[in-house]
Amino acid sequence: MYRKKSLLVFGIALFLLILGTDSTQSLPFEDEAQWHWTFGDSSGLDSLPNSRPLIIAHRGASGMFPEHTMMAYEEAIYQGADLVECDIVVTKDLQLVCSHEAWIDAVSNVNNSTSEPQHEDFTNRITTYIMDDDDPNMNWNDHGPIKDYFTYDFTLDELITLRRKQVRTYRDPSYNWKQTFVTFEEYLDMCKENNIGIYPEIKLGAATNKILRDRNHNVTIEELVLAALDKTGYNKASDPCFVQTFELSTIKKLNELKTNLRTIFLFHANRTSDEDLQMYKDLGVYGLGLDKDLLVIKDDKNHISLLNEDLVHRIHALGMDVHVYTFRNEWNHLNWDYGQDPYMEYETFLDMGIDGYFTDFPASLRNFFTFKELQYAKNSGLVSQPMEKTYAFLCVLSVIICNWKQ
Repeated sequence: MYRKKSLLVFGIALFLLILGTDSTQSLPFEDEAQWHWTFGDSSGLDSLPNSRPLIIAHRGASGMFPEHTMMAYEEAIYQGADLVECDIVVTKDLQLVCSHEAWIDAVSNVNNSTSEPQHEDFTNRITTYIMDDDDPNMNWNDHGPIKDYFTYDFTLDELITLRRKQVRTYRDPSYNWKQTFVTFEEYLDMCKENNIGIYPEIKLGAATNKILRDRNHNVTIEELVLAALDKTGYNKASDPCFVQTFELSTIKKLNELKTNLRTIFLFHANRTSDEDLQMYKDLGVYGLGLDKDLLVIKDDKNHISLLNEDLVHRIHALGMDVHVYTFRNEWNHLNWDYGQDPYMEYETFLDMGIDGYFTDFPASLRNFFTFKELQYAKNSGLVSQPMEKTYAFLCVLSVIICNWKQ
């Protein structure tokens, strides 16, 4: 009893001491607490922040739920993503669906890997397609011949009888077989309704368009995607939308179709000479999507050997943004130098001045930015002492309550 009374007296005295400290500074707002590094200006994009790098939910909140499901997309919005990514593939009846690749055995129960829910036996749909880019100088996206089940050979009605699963074995499998494929239209409607930015990727344009031509379809995947975007109201440069691709032929096709939307060219090979970067700029891309291994070079023992900040500076000097993929929390995706702490990885790329992060865990990145905003505001004298007093009082109160129960 004596201990409880002492704790109570201590708490009251400390709270009064906190209240007695004078304060005249105002509370911080986002437009006051400016960041101390430079990055691209997204102010021309409706509803997207321009006071920090962008949080791009990679395949939705795919760290928690099976990728490219409505569950993953909705969770990404709840976790505070600025944009949600959708990879786009085509069905047999020319419908657009969200899936990382056109081959679907690894992400679904198409091969009857689970008995529930039941679906038609699709064994006869196994096919081999050559999934290569048509540019011999940009072969990093070539997959060669692949034998699998392909969306090209399923109607949308058939596809939605299937269920998706978590593709990474070290992630929670509890949500396997709960959700089906999401159509591009459903994805667009959901993002529009929630006022969230979109980041569609046109997948394997060259290989897809060859298949469409071979079937006498007088349309390209680029035309299908732009038509769907236009139907939903995405057609202006100011719309919160980036259209991304790994293939220069798709960038060129989008230019031919005279889209106003901002385009991002992705790559993970070292095609980063000044001539290469100027070529991308001349093609009108808004920014480049870089594999993070192009910026943080690691040795064969998984330690950082070089920080390639110069590449970020050269891209920025040409007026293009830098979006980097893919940030994942698990230890097997982190260099040893980060101490298995994803925040340390975020910090490394933040110091380079990148403009956007693709992440499987948008909540972690959002929390990191919230911490950085408060830290910078406090160091700049923008956080008011009343705010600090309230926080201190709550900390003291929590300590008292915890000890009181003992």
